[in-house]
Amino acid sequence: MKILMEKKVKKKDIFKVGDIVNLKIPKADKGKLGRSHLPCKILKVKPKGFYNLGCFAGTLNVNYKGNCLESTELTSMAELTNIPNKVVTVTEAVRLQSNVNSVKCKCPNTNCSTMKCACKKLNLSCNIRCHPGKTCHNPSL
Repeated sequence: MKILMEKKVKKKDIFKVGDIVNLKIPKADKGKLGRSHLPCKILKVKPKGFYNLGCFAGTLNVNYKGNCLESTELTSMAELTNIPNKVVTVTEAVRLQSNVNSVKCKCPNTNCSTMKCACKKLNLSCNIRCHPGKTCHNPSL
């Protein structure tokens, strides 16, 4: 019985302003091969456990509860240092995020270690669309 009660009690994540978190993207808003999370920064802490978030595209138009967020070990992220003063929807942010890394390499033998890699040539990290399941010397976060 004690084990069942421990499973039901969930740890509440309490975030503060400036924390980097991952917003779980709803299935309806995911791109065909997009990520399942959107990196965000906490801009304001609202009452009743809601958070105002900002991403690389701007401030999200909806406030989210802590259970929609996952904590990260990151203390800073280059794309979240200067958040534009623009209000965007999650759908728009996901769409813009998938357009940012539209480059796709297919390095079969070099494992992205040479400049023949299309991503490395453009000074980008390889993404999940490049070569899932294979080793890579140019990985993304």
